[in-house]
Amino acid sequence: MIYAGLPTIESAHPWTGDEPLRRTGDRGVLVDSAGEPLAIVEVTDETGTAADRLRTVSLIPGATEVATAFRAEAAALSKALRAIPDEGWEAPTCCPPWTVRDEFAHTAVAVSRTLEMLAEPAPPGPPVTTAEYFVADQRFDKAVNAARVDSAQEFAASQSTGALLDWYDQQWQAISTAVDDIPGDRLVITRHGDPMRLTDFQVTRVFELAVHGIDLADALGTHPWLTPEAASIVDGFLLGTRAPQARETLDTDNAGLIRHATGRTPLTATDRANLDRLGLTWLTLSP
Repeated sequence: MIYAGLPTIESAHPWTGDEPLRRTGDRGVLVDSAGEPLAIVEVTDETGTAADRLRTVSLIPGATEVATAFRAEAAALSKALRAIPDEGWEAPTCCPPWTVRDEFAHTAVAVSRTLEMLAEPAPPGPPVTTAEYFVADQRFDKAVNAARVDSAQEFAASQSTGALLDWYDQQWQAISTAVDDIPGDRLVITRHGDPMRLTDFQVTRVFELAVHGIDLADALGTHPWLTPEAASIVDGFLLGTRAPQARETLDTDNAGLIRHATGRTPLTATDRANLDRLGLTWLTLSP
């Protein structure tokens, strides 16, 4: 078992009816012949072949793919913010009371957590999935959210613009180097107490960079710098293989889909029904 509570199914194994996923709604992990996880899948039909019975809930990318996306999106954020005028740092964002400076400080700290986690011994497993990192529990209650907002503002106020950017660059570059030398299935413990595979935790960092990068671009009135590499990771995480259908249904682009999926763009009842039909993984987020 790779993840807590989720049985595994080999992708090349013929469907015999003896698999652990039999009832509609049952979920498991699709693995390749080497046992590497490929996707979270769910039974939607109790008859027919495996292809007929299962839908892909969420893709599980490999370590190299995630590392490439992390590096690309982290660098794009730095390049974009180093080019803005001084007054841009005080622009309000869609996450009040944060300014651009505050939300960037939050993002920089969120990115840096990987180094702290790698400095600790690997915890016992089994790990949680990427989606379970965003579970609606005390980590998103009112007091924790308030502390999250305040800590970002305090950190932003304690640093000059140049120092904040330099610290961020030092952090993401150190992380990029570190993860290249560590197996993706190495377990880490999150600040919420969850064991996770390193690669899965890095998916959450790509997600943070993508979402907050869009917020910052919107606050600055510029086109989002969302990279194709990061968009691909977020697509697979939220919608499995159905992100192109979701973009077509919503008549939007990569950044627009993320805005819809995270509540940045309000959803009509029809939009939400369409995303539910396509199997969007809804996350608890704040801000």
